[in-house]
Amino acid sequence: MRHLSYLIDRFPEAPYYLLSITYLLFQPPADSIYLFSGALIFVVLSFGLGVALKLALKTERPNYYCSLPAVEYDVPSLHTLVSLGGAAYVYTVNPHYGFVLFPIALAYMYARLESGFHSKKAVFVGAVLGVSLGYLFSIVNLFLFLPVAARTMLAVLFFALPPFTVAFRLKHVKIGSLDDLPVHQKV
Repeated sequence: MRHLSYLIDRFPEAPYYLLSITYLLFQPPADSIYLFSGALIFVVLSFGLGVALKLALKTERPNYYCSLPAVEYDVPSLHTLVSLGGAAYVYTVNPHYGFVLFPIALAYMYARLESGFHSKKAVFVGAVLGVSLGYLFSIVNLFLFLPVAARTMLAVLFFALPPFTVAFRLKHVKIGSLDDLPVHQKV
């Protein structure tokens, strides 16, 4: 499980990115544009809200995690918030793909606890916020009338941004190595 925790920390986008490419290949273009433009908006909004809550609450993490001040705090778990919220959002748009995302989100939750980077409280708050925001955003997105060109641009950005975020994380964020993770952390 330590390997999974490490991979989730270094490349949290990876499973979602691969599933997104699968969706893109097998679904009609209009459905893909709608889903991925909304997904990008959801990720940006939920990440922003999560960071704002971290900075407002300033709860200490169980173990040192990262060198970025904006994410040095515990509550809420951003990995949990974004992954579970994303699964909830996708489930409302396409239940088959959403159903596939929930086990991945649960693995993220477990990995955050197993690695000792978050408390149970942080993961719980991230889960509740994520599911709530995912479903709420799916309703808002129904009434969010954006021109097709804007939605298309957002959908393209959904696929273009992850390689840049991974490169940034690998270069600037000091998370540590696999050897730095606890051998076993009580969950």
